Amino acid sequence: MEWLKHLTPEEVPVFPHHGVVLGASGLLMEKGASLALAYRYRHLPTAFASEICRAGTHLYGKIWHYGFVLSTASGQPVGLYQTRYDYRDPPDPGVTRVSLQKLARWLEENPKFRALLALTETTWDFDLVQDLVARNPWLEGRVRCVPEHDLLRTRYAV
Repeated sequence: MEWLKHLTPEEVPVFPHHGVVLGASGLLMEKGASLALAYRYRHLPTAFASEICRAGTHLYGKIWHYGFVLSTASGQPVGLYQTRYDYRDPPDPGVTRVSLQKLARWLEENPKFRALLALTETTWDFDLVQDLVARNPWLEGRVRCVPEHDLLRTRYAV
């Protein structure tokens, strides 16, 4: 997971995620890039959970709504954009749309950054997310959609 070291300071990888926070043990990061991040940077689940609890809205039980959060705890900014509330649910276009709007606001407030928006084959139709990005003028030219496996295996990987 040394791939974070290969990013330019302006590139921020942003991964799809859900809203399950496990309390003191942090955010549930159980597969894919989330698991790889949690394994390499063991403090990230707790860092993300703290940010979600600070900036998000508690819905019920362990479920939170946050949209978009960012952590710099690894030394490189890494973000999560919410695609669903519970990991057991299918992705929700409404949740994703709100998440991308929050990402757009962050990019507007931080114009030096560009987002590498990771897309997973199991979570989303690439065309749908690319369409949501294309419809938001604040994301145009500031976000590049990248299949998650490409982001992990290309120049960004070890």
